[in-house]
Amino acid sequence: MSKRNRSWSTSAERREIVAADVSSSDVSIDRRSRSSAADGAMGADGALDAAAPSARIAVLISAFNASSTILETLEGFLQQDLPSDQWEVVVVDDGSTDDTSIVVHSFIESHLPQGALVVMRHNVGAARGRSVARAHTEAPNILFFDADDVPSPDYIYAHLRALESADRDVMSYALVDTGYFAHLGPSHVVGGAVQKATVNTVLGEVPFATGGTVALPSRLFDAVAGYDHAMLGCEDLDFSVRVWLAGTDLVMADGARCYYRQRSRLGQIYRQRVGYASSHALLVKKYWSLLDPWRYGYWQLRAIAQVPGQLLAAVRNWFKGPEGKVLAVEQLGTFAGYAKGSWKHRIPVLHPWGRMIDPKAVAAVDASAY
Repeated sequence: MSKRNRSWSTSAERREIVAADVSSSDVSIDRRSRSSAADGAMGADGALDAAAPSARIAVLISAFNASSTILETLEGFLQQDLPSDQWEVVVVDDGSTDDTSIVVHSFIESHLPQGALVVMRHNVGAARGRSVARAHTEAPNILFFDADDVPSPDYIYAHLRALESADRDVMSYALVDTGYFAHLGPSHVVGGAVQKATVNTVLGEVPFATGGTVALPSRLFDAVAGYDHAMLGCEDLDFSVRVWLAGTDLVMADGARCYYRQRSRLGQIYRQRVGYASSHALLVKKYWSLLDPWRYGYWQLRAIAQVPGQLLAAVRNWFKGPEGKVLAVEQLGTFAGYAKGSWKHRIPVLHPWGRMIDPKAVAAVDASAY
């Protein structure tokens, strides 16, 4: 299937779309610790001043109740191979009820002069939190990262190399390594897969990567209007669809590894899977006009036929030790999530992965319209 090729240019109009929902009273505190000349530099509305123009890339982190994990994340960035004057970090505390903002502020003051902290008054979700972070940097490239993972030492450099060596705008992704946190429990070594590429497909043929492992030019983010704040649970999939519709390739940042922290408790794993699966119904509903109803129906019927066997497999996995229990909970949570999402959004979703896109419907679509 052919995709349209676009060459994006910086657009103040697009930037306004991204920032329109973030410069509100929800932002209660903004702090920046860059240098003595920049300390406390804020706009009249309390918004943080723009990032230093010397930064080639900005690491954007949206954190919610991450006081127990984000210190390890920031320490990982402190160990980067790329000189610190070429990158910066913007952390958005998304209405945390723990000490996340205190931990981050203290670390920035002590170790990251190129760091910034933005504190939200209310929890607004990862999608909007990332948009807030984007609105607080002028770096030409942005890299999204989660507040409970750890980057490899060459993480930023590998992403920057992938972006700057391309002859057109691309989105780069890293490998996921769950073995780093193997000591935390069996969920990190399920199936024996210590490393895995983060690229998969959604809606049958749209490549996507985990949102916390990607980097892209800031102008591309703005051109597709950033994250959809209404998408809770699959905002990275939705964003990947719009980037794909814009004709952008997804490329690997060779050498970059995201040391990924899985949920460790079965209850947490179950709730996460329910959230992921239920959000797929909203994704399908949003892009329904791009789908071929016959293809979609075919894949749903195939999925229905496989349900009994998959449920039986989940029951069997439960009795195969700790790793088996993790697999069983993931499978059951996924089924429950599909059921929940189908009921909530009034659209049957049991298998959102088969090839179901109508090429004719995509031919003239505007990525930013979604």
